[in-house]
Amino acid sequence: MTTRWYHSIRYEYQRWPLWRLDLDLAYILKSLDHKHHPSTLIDKNHFLAMHQWLKHHQWPSVSDEQAITLCAMGDMMWIRSGWINALSAGVKQHLAHADLTLTNLETPIDPARKIPKWVYETFHYNAPKDYLTSWNVLPSHIQHVFSICNNHALDQKEEGLQATRNSILEQGTHFHCLGGRNQDEDTLLLTIKGIKIGFMASTFAVNHLKTHHLTPKGVPIHLFGCPHREPDWVKIAERIQKMKDKGAEFIIFSPHWGYEYEYWPDELQRAHALKLIELGVDLILGHSPHVVQPVEMVSINNMDVQCPLQIERQGSKGFGIIAWSLGNFLTIMPTLPCKTGVIFKLDLVKKDQQIFIKKMELIPVYTTKSAKAHWLDRQVVCLHELSDSQNALKARITRHCQQISPLMNVGDPQ
Repeated sequence: MTTRWYHSIRYEYQRWPLWRLDLDLAYILKSLDHKHHPSTLIDKNHFLAMHQWLKHHQWPSVSDEQAITLCAMGDMMWIRSGWINALSAGVKQHLAHADLTLTNLETPIDPARKIPKWVYETFHYNAPKDYLTSWNVLPSHIQHVFSICNNHALDQKEEGLQATRNSILEQGTHFHCLGGRNQDEDTLLLTIKGIKIGFMASTFAVNHLKTHHLTPKGVPIHLFGCPHREPDWVKIAERIQKMKDKGAEFIIFSPHWGYEYEYWPDELQRAHALKLIELGVDLILGHSPHVVQPVEMVSINNMDVQCPLQIERQGSKGFGIIAWSLGNFLTIMPTLPCKTGVIFKLDLVKKDQQIFIKKMELIPVYTTKSAKAHWLDRQVVCLHELSDSQNALKARITRHCQQISPLMNVGDPQ
């Protein structure tokens, strides 16, 4: 595919008034014809090297007596209709085997405000509590973490932000929220099967804000990948250290970052991600581009000298993981790549006071019309749930996903 003139436009830091119809048109074109290729030859060579390394990487043989399984998803967006049955049987089957799920909830859930249905209110999303109902049919031992640190956090104002947090927490003691009005609501500490896991979240921007200084304290803004302004590394390092001081053995950072409709993060964003790993983050679960991007591993303290990414930091050898973007989990966006997301599945084992990665895979999912439902209803399904008449569609999704990462598992759930 050829790089088009509109592929270089990035609303994330080039924001313009809506009356600039030329820029509006350029961005619409980018949303329909995505940026398929890395920006530079350096970027391309890096991703080719990582693709080959991951393809041949051997997972360690370790006991799974205390293994925990994490399933992480990308953007769970406003879908107009079909809220209560948004998760298919196949998706629920995958999630039922998890000990922990983590999802970016990219819509407010405020029962006091209207739920738009016929009008696509891009900057005023709102969903009913029914959107969380599917999660409650999963086994009750599973801990569910929803991040609301994204650009739609204030779509229903600060009252809506608080209502969304309350709606999540009201589902039960196994439901948790990253983000809110108050200090420290963007962090969380959970102990699962003897492993103490720390969670952090941030966003690149928040809609409706004229200045970052008005951002709620529980929705931190960090400009990862922005060429005009560095992230606040001092504040980030303090947050990570605070998690470690509380006993966190494994730290997960969930940033809303990157550039929409681009399949490959650029060199600056990659440098910022490596800095996060150096500071102590173990797993980065990214979202916001609305398309699936690669997953990479980082060798820490020479864990594997053949790995294309190497960093040094205090502590033992190991691997860091960067999942750049998990794509859309649920959406009404029109293009095939925007309707495609992944379930990021990770098995962790604790042995001799150290955390090991036992296995990692990506399970493609697709947002489609719910079977035997209203024509507006949407549901996320696994590829094996697509009908025989959709085999050509399934093949296109499979090709697209396998070009992004060798970790894709397109088979039936086990």
